[in-house]
Amino acid sequence: MNILTGQGEHSDRGILLNDGSMIEGYTPQEILKEANNVIETDKTGVYLSLRQKKKSSVQDSNDSHKNVYKELQVFLNNAWYFYEHKKEICADSRFFLAPVPVCNGIAYTGTSGFHLPTLGVYVEWWHTCKQAVIELEGQKWLIWRIAGSPLSGMNKCSIVNVSGESRVYTVKDFIGVWPSFIKINKRYDEAKERYMSFTIKEVETLMRYNNYEREMKIIEDSFNHRSQIALLFSKLNKAEKENKRLHNKLNVTIIQLHENILRDVYDKYLMEKRKLLQRREELQEMRYLLRSKFKDREISQTEYQNSVSPINKENREINDNVGRMSETKIEDFDLTIKDLIDYFESDKYDKRTE
Repeated sequence: MNILTGQGEHSDRGILLNDGSMIEGYTPQEILKEANNVIETDKTGVYLSLRQKKKSSVQDSNDSHKNVYKELQVFLNNAWYFYEHKKEICADSRFFLAPVPVCNGIAYTGTSGFHLPTLGVYVEWWHTCKQAVIELEGQKWLIWRIAGSPLSGMNKCSIVNVSGESRVYTVKDFIGVWPSFIKINKRYDEAKERYMSFTIKEVETLMRYNNYEREMKIIEDSFNHRSQIALLFSKLNKAEKENKRLHNKLNVTIIQLHENILRDVYDKYLMEKRKLLQRREELQEMRYLLRSKFKDREISQTEYQNSVSPINKENREINDNVGRMSETKIEDFDLTIKDLIDYFESDKYDKRTE
């Protein structure tokens, strides 16, 4: 099969996967028929992706961008969880065809062959392409975004580890990466248009709660599953809030037990931050001065660009350093600088020290 033009095999009732197994394909028409015109269908598209077009608006566009960002974060945060649960994902087309909001592409052909990648495409690719799983710094990483040149091999792909941390990475054997992904992705192009799918968040929620069969029956019987899904989200949110509360309580206890030591660490952080911010102000003044000289024709455009470029570079580095400082881990304590900021800059701490 040509990797740029070929299509995967399928039947009217299912999808033939890369390993030769067949899974049933679900269509909106089948679900509507089962509902028997009794229950009003969901027109928001939040829980069932029926691929229906609707009129767009500025608000719709903003909401769409927010939803895409949220879906991407869910995908990255759970990439390894999905990788380890290939069997469940490849057993149901609604899981398999869940759209992944990642824009891959290569030079000369652009996004051709990368159209609408799905969760199943990624899972199959991760398990069949040896270059898709990378050993780096004692950790394993999954490639989740492909970008580069098929001729020179130069590339800037993106990888994610088990903690959901993502970074840019240059793959050595790029020729082993993009053709294999395109081949698998193109195989399911027709299935993506023919069959319905869940969102990434829905897949993650149903899998996490380990009640796949019960939730599938509810969804197959009718569209009236919002309350069940809402209950799952409610339980998850409560668990996350309780976990955060206990974690914050533990941090406060640790800081209080070692307050003198950690106060010194916090003061050093403030001092270093003030130095960086002061330097940033100096760079701003230097930039204003250069611009003034350029406007007054005291220096040429080339001289201005040569002088302002290193200033802008240093300014960007300072901004990056200021942003990263709060995430710095504190040795001998399971804390970060941000934990100290939350503690020492809180209203409760101010009142306690009055």
